[in-house]
Amino acid sequence: MLALRTSRRMPARNGGSANPPPGAGAAAAPEMLVLDPERRARLVAFVEASDAMPGEMKSRLLAQLAAEQVPAQVVERLESRMGS
Repeated sequence: MLALRTSRRMPARNGGSANPPPGAGAAAAPEMLVLDPERRARLVAFVEASDAMPGEMKSRLLAQLAAEQVPAQVVERLESRMGS
């Protein structure tokens, strides 16, 4: 006689899921924004004027700001430092 095995989810400790859904471990794609020209110009001017920011970081941020879509997290972080 054959014994049938059933797949059974085990309860997780600490409120987490023992068997997370497929893809749950993958990072979600960042939210992207399309900036209007004035907002983009303010952000670029802020980055260019920053003396405290290392050159490599400035280059990376300016490249991101030059793209059609910019990660929302980058915009929020810059604007929080601008006092906007």
